[in-house]
Amino acid sequence: MREWILRLIGTAMIASAAVRLTPDGVYRKVTRLVCSLALISALLSIREAIPLFKETLPDPVIPAISIEEARNETRFIIEKRLDEYIVERARALGLDLTVSVTARWSDEGYWYPYSVRLEGEAEGADRLRIGEYIAGELMIPKERQEWIN
Repeated sequence: MREWILRLIGTAMIASAAVRLTPDGVYRKVTRLVCSLALISALLSIREAIPLFKETLPDPVIPAISIEEARNETRFIIEKRLDEYIVERARALGLDLTVSVTARWSDEGYWYPYSVRLEGEAEGADRLRIGEYIAGELMIPKERQEWIN
């Protein structure tokens, strides 16, 4: 039990530090999501900590997935969350856009927003504002922002 508590506290401390060290914006939200999943995993590991639980609780049915499948699922989650952020920002400006962000795997071992496709009615100043937001917050340069009307 002591080992489980120490594991849980250690995970919480590392997660807290990671979130605090991550810059504000989308990256912090993604870091918060990943850290939450790590904390849930540490919390659920109580089965290994207490022998009584091993004997009385049935084994959970967890489908076996490969690292590649897990990586692709993470990519899907990140892309959809980023799509939602841009749509929210566009709505704040009174625009109705359909957004599709594409993420790429970095050499450092994480997904990052690479390009975005925007569809909808937006003219001059509104396009400029959304484009600047995407470039500033998501770090997708304007040359990788594709507008379709």
